[in-house]
Amino acid sequence: MQSTTANARPYRVFISYSRHDESHKNRLKEHLVCLEQAGILSLWDDRCVDAGDDWFERLRDALDDADIAILLISASFLASRFVQRH
Repeated sequence: MQSTTANARPYRVFISYSRHDESHKNRLKEHLVCLEQAGILSLWDDRCVDAGDDWFERLRDALDDADIAILLISASFLASRFVQRH
C-alpha cells in the first residue's frame, strides 16, 4: 500500500453491498467519513453513479481503480443474482 504522506493521493475504497443492506453501508461510511475528510480515503459505492451513466461500466472501472474493496457480505448479498453471475 502507498504511504499516507500529505502529497499522496487518497486510498480509493470500493464498497459493495446488497441494496437490502444499504443502512449498514451508510453506517460504515459514517465511520469512514473522517478519513475521507482528512484526504486519506476516497469512498465509492454505486450511489456515485450519475443518471445516464453506464452503471456496470462505472462499477467495473471503480473496482479496477480501487486500492481497497470492502464487501458487506450478508444473506441478501450472497443471494443477489448480480453477485452470483459476476
